[in-house]
Amino acid sequence: MDRILEAYRDPGADVTAPYGWRYMSVERFTPPSSVAPIGVPATPIPVAALLPSPGRSSAFGDSLRSGPGSYPEGPQAVRIDDMTPDPAKLLEEALKLSPESRAALAASLLQSLDEEVDEDAEAAWAAEIAKRIRELDSGAVMAIPWSEARRRILDR
Repeated sequence: MDRILEAYRDPGADVTAPYGWRYMSVERFTPPSSVAPIGVPATPIPVAALLPSPGRSSAFGDSLRSGPGSYPEGPQAVRIDDMTPDPAKLLEEALKLSPESRAALAASLLQSLDEEVDEDAEAAWAAEIAKRIRELDSGAVMAIPWSEARRRILDR
């Protein structure tokens, strides 16, 4: 079995990806190297401490084992419970992203709430978005700032 830790970082827009985004950075680490959490970059963690090994349970306990003292083939996903980020800190970090990255992240979060995809609705929205882009590009309609749109909505 390869003992590899994969770190997925930097989500970004990608229209060819299934949900319109992908991780722009995927790094692979093996022991004896160390990795640093994004939130605490000055605190390196040995990769070996994050990977399950025979005789030592992973963060998932024994559920990854396929037999006594063995793990399924391939790299293992390991969750470290005490490093679960605080939602308020996640929001703070997300607000530091570029507008495009924030939009991709928001779209991914919204998509994660949908359990079923309505293909007809998706096609209708894609057509509506394309129509609105054409209208903006041709000058047939003018965009207004969100503050003005919000004021108009609340004044109804």
